[in-house]
Amino acid sequence: VYGGGLRVYTTLDLNLQHEVEEVARANVAKLQQDNKNPETKVTNAAVVVLRPRTGEILAMLGSVDYHNEEIDGQVNIALADRQPGSSFKPFTYATLFSQGYTPASMIMDVRTAFADPPNLAAYVPENYDRKYHGAVRIRQALASSYNIPAVWALERASVKNVIKTAHRMGINTLSGEYYGL
Repeated sequence: VYGGGLRVYTTLDLNLQHEVEEVARANVAKLQQDNKNPETKVTNAAVVVLRPRTGEILAMLGSVDYHNEEIDGQVNIALADRQPGSSFKPFTYATLFSQGYTPASMIMDVRTAFADPPNLAAYVPENYDRKYHGAVRIRQALASSYNIPAVWALERASVKNVIKTAHRMGINTLSGEYYGL
């Protein structure tokens, strides 16, 4: 090792890694500037770039600032257990497609209150842009990552069925006990 006998092989692309870091920092700064709501303040980002054919990791960013304790910079949020957010929407829509809907089906993106038992208060989701877009095709709702149509689709397809779809597609970390799976 000390005489030059160690070689390290990696799939990481250093130029791409630097670009990912710059883009992530710039996007966090832009979102901070654009969004003045302190409840939804963006402070961090994570990025993973894979080569789909092989699964090789080309770049990975776990935090925009490793040394910033205010954002838990030393936590690699690319690897941390987190709520899946919009990355789960394709499973919801795939389930809906298996029930007869198509990407061209129209659904409404309007203020909607969804029953949330056992809670007395209904769940009223919002879109990221805090706007409603009216009648949209499912393909547009998914491409734009609208939350209200996704919650409607989840309710229509059923959580139980969406979890079954995710399991069939290899996502096996979800516990279906609550839903009788």
